[in-house]
Amino acid sequence: MTVAVPLAERAAAFPRGLERYGRPAGIALLILGLGFLTLYPMAMLLYGSLHSTPPGMAGTFNLDGYANLATPENLQALVNTAVLSLVKTVLSLALAILMAWIVARTDTPGRGVLEVLITLPFFIPPILTATAWAMLGNAQVGSINLFWRWITGGDGTLIDVYSYGGIVWHMMQYSTPFIFLFVVDAFRAMDPSLEESSRMSGATRCRPSGASPSA
Repeated sequence: MTVAVPLAERAAAFPRGLERYGRPAGIALLILGLGFLTLYPMAMLLYGSLHSTPPGMAGTFNLDGYANLATPENLQALVNTAVLSLVKTVLSLALAILMAWIVARTDTPGRGVLEVLITLPFFIPPILTATAWAMLGNAQVGSINLFWRWITGGDGTLIDVYSYGGIVWHMMQYSTPFIFLFVVDAFRAMDPSLEESSRMSGATRCRPSGASPSA
């Protein structure tokens, strides 16, 4: 004997079934789409690095592309990249910690405005700042250097954005805000009263080696 299910009950069960199976299906489709958009280009890059010709053309598989990476010019470029990244990271970290401490742990006037100015690079595309600094700090025709030569009457160069220092300076303008946002929240989460109590208890005072805490 077949029992007919009322239409109202079937209509009420449909949203529950859609919620039960629709969300996992949507997440699975999203993962598949992102996987295709990510893995397919990477697979083509790997294929191109191992094949002598572009995809679809006759050729042979070899490691010549990887062997060419060991040339002195490429190794020098890798060393320069590593040095620039290291210097930029250290300086950005120090500057971000200092700015976060000023904003979160001091009563410096205008620290709210300072916080907004530090995060301002998030709203400016890097291509715009790179173009601006190329026009301002070019060693030959940069506006700053032309003005400097006009004042001094010489032919010297005040700044050069294409030097190591100029590249580090421009990279710091975007790495410092990222580090600042992480560090400033950590400073704000710390309880200043606990630090004051530890100072009053002598936690930060230097003691002779082997001396007891009460000494």
